[in-house]
Amino acid sequence: MRRSFVFLISVVVLFGLASVGSADSYNLPGSGYNNMGLRGEVTFSINVTLVNLAPYPKFVVVNPRYDFIVHRFNGSENMHAILNGTSVVHVLPRNLRTNTLNYRVGFWIFPYEVVNVTFSITRYYPYPVQLKAYTDLCKGQDGLDYLRYINATFVSGKIREYQDISLPVCGVAYPQLLNAPEFINFNYVMATDGGYVKMLKYSGVVRFNLTNVPDESGQFPLFFAVSVPVVFMNATQYGYTPAPNMNYTSYVSFILNYRNIAGPKGPEVQLPKHPENGLFNMTNTLISGVKITKPQLKFPSLKPLDFPVWIVYMDGEARSFTIEYKVRWVRKGSG
Repeated sequence: MRRSFVFLISVVVLFGLASVGSADSYNLPGSGYNNMGLRGEVTFSINVTLVNLAPYPKFVVVNPRYDFIVHRFNGSENMHAILNGTSVVHVLPRNLRTNTLNYRVGFWIFPYEVVNVTFSITRYYPYPVQLKAYTDLCKGQDGLDYLRYINATFVSGKIREYQDISLPVCGVAYPQLLNAPEFINFNYVMATDGGYVKMLKYSGVVRFNLTNVPDESGQFPLFFAVSVPVVFMNATQYGYTPAPNMNYTSYVSFILNYRNIAGPKGPEVQLPKHPENGLFNMTNTLISGVKITKPQLKFPSLKPLDFPVWIVYMDGEARSFTIEYKVRWVRKGSG
């Protein structure tokens, strides 16, 4: 009782001394981050080359989720979005007569014109990556779920208790994979009608930023695994920084070994033997006596889904971790 009383007094004194400063509090999970406090956001900038094969102009409607800038007329044809609190604000092109049609925002591409356009998802309006919750034998009902800071100093919090006392421990932490890649068919995203407007090539840079949101004091290290966030279908992805630790299939083997778990092995099954006095014996001969051959079926081999995986130990002093890589695609025959 005395030790509890002393701790209570020390907390009260701490609150009294720091109450004049700024106070922040966080729930785990919280708005935009999982129960580990991790927020994942993707940004990218993709330079696209388009050509209009039609003898008349085409208006290309842009998905407003993308910022864009057309590289002509001094870059005046552009739109970008920003977050204003919880609201999204789109800054439209200056010349609405040129860059809107039917109340859609975009740009004209003239007959037989080749034009370069940059499409972006920026840090001012990033794309959120849904990160899974960290789980263990206590089903995620254990651990800190509230943190409070004063002047970036951790002063108090709350911890969840798993009420099943048959589990004195909730397991041993290991780097759980928190996401799976999302697939973007960039050719389809930028598709237009009738095939007149063709995408010749694109290239760009993708960034995946992970932030330990509630760790203002730098005292809460994290241990986890993440995969590449976005895969551009049919494109080449390269230049990963930092280099991934392994691919997904290797990660599965690594986790089984890390946790000392044997790989899955099915039980041996003994098939029942057909009785000799059975009324109908299984043969390869029809009742008429005509012998039939077993059909030879060939199924296409399927390549296992594989993608880069990073094992991350994020020290409390480092609240963020960034993965960067490049993407490139060129239409066949376009050079």
